[in-house]
Amino acid sequence: MGGAASRSWQALAAVLALAGAAAWFQPEVSGDDLWWLLAAGREIVRSGGVPTVDPFSFTFAGRPWTHHEWLWSLVAWLAYRTHPALLAWLNFVLLLVVFALVAGLARIESRSWPASIVATWAAAATAHFFLDVRPHLVSLALVLLLLVTRSRPWAPWLWPPLTLLWVNLHGGFLLGLCIVAALVALAALEAGLRQRRLVLPARPCIGLGLSLGAALVNPWGWRIVEYPLAYLEGSSLFRSISEWLPPPFGLDPATFQGRFWWLALLSALGLPRAVATARPLVLLWGVTLAMATTSRRFIPLFAVVAAPLVALAIGWLLDRARSGRMWDAPAARLVASAIALAVVIALWHEVRLAPRLLERWTLSALAPRAALSYLGVLGAPRRPFHEFNWGGFILLHAPGIPVFIDGRANTLYDAALARDYLQLDSAGDGFEEVLARWRIDAAIVPAYHPLVRALRRGAAPWRLVYRDAIAAILLAPDSPLLRDPLPEPDATTPEALTFEAQRHLRQDYPEPARAAAARAVERDPLFFLAYRELALAYAGAGDEQGMRRALEQGREAYPRGWRRFRAFEGLGWERLGRPDLALPAYRDALPRGPFGTEPAVEARIRDLETGVAREAR
Repeated sequence: MGGAASRSWQALAAVLALAGAAAWFQPEVSGDDLWWLLAAGREIVRSGGVPTVDPFSFTFAGRPWTHHEWLWSLVAWLAYRTHPALLAWLNFVLLLVVFALVAGLARIESRSWPASIVATWAAAATAHFFLDVRPHLVSLALVLLLLVTRSRPWAPWLWPPLTLLWVNLHGGFLLGLCIVAALVALAALEAGLRQRRLVLPARPCIGLGLSLGAALVNPWGWRIVEYPLAYLEGSSLFRSISEWLPPPFGLDPATFQGRFWWLALLSALGLPRAVATARPLVLLWGVTLAMATTSRRFIPLFAVVAAPLVALAIGWLLDRARSGRMWDAPAARLVASAIALAVVIALWHEVRLAPRLLERWTLSALAPRAALSYLGVLGAPRRPFHEFNWGGFILLHAPGIPVFIDGRANTLYDAALARDYLQLDSAGDGFEEVLARWRIDAAIVPAYHPLVRALRRGAAPWRLVYRDAIAAILLAPDSPLLRDPLPEPDATTPEALTFEAQRHLRQDYPEPARAAAARAVERDPLFFLAYRELALAYAGAGDEQGMRRALEQGREAYPRGWRRFRAFEGLGWERLGRPDLALPAYRDALPRGPFGTEPAVEARIRDLETGVAREAR
């Protein structure tokens, strides 16, 4: 094949690799950490400096805080302030860079574009659930950049400026320094074996030394290493957060753990070839595999490191399957390209990038937007208790309200506060003592949180001043915010309209429920909870086709949430008296990702299985 045709094929292969990977960029997970990162960026702009003590909470106000991602926060806030969609598109571009580097590295190692395309797609599918809008993506890009350039003679001069950026962008800089040190050690070892004496290669050693110096150029100096090392403390209560748990074993490729273990197996098949040609990759593969099996949050790091080894394994299989030069023929490449294009089109079937890409990427429909708007009218509590995952959202969208705790976890807060949070969150025995000790004056919690009932039925009942489909607000009996009459909440928000529909359904009034849910959908087509009430209203009226239409409308607006809509469908079939159809819907609705479970759905499946089995007998 001529040079021009070969270059065209390589360009097409690169585009197909990236297009297939990009279909996995938008996971259906809640991006709760983004909000406090943006709030920190806003604080940097406001104060003109990087905060070194906590400016946000009332529980740890003024305590030392190492915001190692301060530069990412600043850039993200400037983009978000310009337009929220700009931040989402910048993240999308960053992911394109990450997987362009994955594809390039896989091509360099395997010398096979077909193998590289498959390996890139496999890495993206494995990392999918972890590709939310957070600075960890910077570490993925920089790790790959170190690996792609490792053989270049000028690479050691690249290491110091990369480290200078990295140390202020994300805590993964420590892994970057370890990779640089490993590259230097391997270079020294190989040179020593060739010359049969101790050799310290000048440029790599100088590059490493300058990188170590560059790592000190941050607002905390050498103490910056305390943050990543803090996560090695296995006894921390914060290690029980789902992203820090090890992945369970499983081989179902529809689940995050199945994709991870299959990728581990496929990449292991590439180890024999990598040992001869890419020893740094073999070393990093082992390290990141150990990290990922200890904590699932490292799965995307392992995925991008493992991709070139997967390409090596697939390339070896293609070599064995070849017959003459059949694979080099233009017709064969055309067929392969057509197949790859068909796969890309299928992968993009459920992807929507507009409108409101950032909201789709962060599931902000589940955040207490309307509740915080109400507090903007009512007034700001000074010592509120709230849902852990809402802390960052409160910081960004209600900056006058100090938080109890947020996603900064043990980079700031300690185990004692974590225990207090868990006790309040469960409304367990002795929670009143925790309330009194922290002088909590308000609660901002999910609408049907156990604390709502516990506070309203206590010896000194709290007052429920606001409730919608997402959140409830309660005030302590001595709160200065209490007054008569209280401000009227906005009844036209999608959260309020959906809650109205829920009330009507509880009273078995399907028609007004349908009308309220339809208004909620009209007000915000991305507020997917409204489709549940709309479907249940149709089901309550015995209208199966109406239920199907409502769910199809929701899936069209929010295709990534199809498992949620299957759960809604299960509820509808139950209301229509069809447990046989509800059961498979609930089974499909079980989460496949790494962040939490659905115990209510699992319990309903068990109940339905028992009922169906009883009827079969």
